Amino acid sequence: MLTTLAVANYRSINHLLPALARLIIRVSEQCQVWVVSHARRLVVALEQDATCNSIVLEKVLGQTRVAGQGMLDEPAWHWPE
Repeated sequence: MLTTLAVANYRSINHLLPALARLIIRVSEQCQVWVVSHARRLVVALEQDATCNSIVLEKVLGQTRVAGQGMLDEPAWHWPE
């Protein structure tokens, strides 16, 4: 079983992003996987899976926060049960 997946220089493998998304989805069937990416094609491919929970972050005035969420709002996400 795959326990660790590390990808470096993902911009140079842009044409392999859909295949990488399929690999990540397959691995996520066995364990929890967190993916942080600026590669939009990878994110789109991952979001096509029904079990994908996506959180979009934005940077406003030097602060990173969940997009569309105010300071006093409840989180836009939850832990799956």
